[in-house]
Amino acid sequence: DLEQQSGLFSWMTGGERELTQQESAAVKYVNQMVALEKILSDWQSKTIEKQVAIMHADHVMEKIVAIGTVDGDHARSLLQQRGIDDERRLSMQSDYQALKKACGQKAPDFGSRKNKVCC
Repeated sequence: DLEQQSGLFSWMTGGERELTQQESAAVKYVNQMVALEKILSDWQSKTIEKQVAIMHADHVMEKIVAIGTVDGDHARSLLQQRGIDDERRLSMQSDYQALKKACGQKAPDFGSRKNKVCC
């Protein structure tokens, strides 16, 4: 979570400074992406039903959108530390689109954004 990440960031940089607004946004984004990855993985493994998965996934996506623009390089680095690389993010996009279709909903078009980090 955010406090753990900020503590980790302080430890990694050797300082006790506060996160900048951009760093904080990137950490929030990464935490939401980790949550989304878990939801999609649970749905793929049939641990949760599609209706439960879509409810949680859509909620996480709303939070991601609300975060706004993040520093792509910083977010990518933090995501990789959490085990989510570019390839996994692309598969998460496909999984989310498949989940939307499985629930009879229109799948989002992620291709319309330029320089997106993900979802």
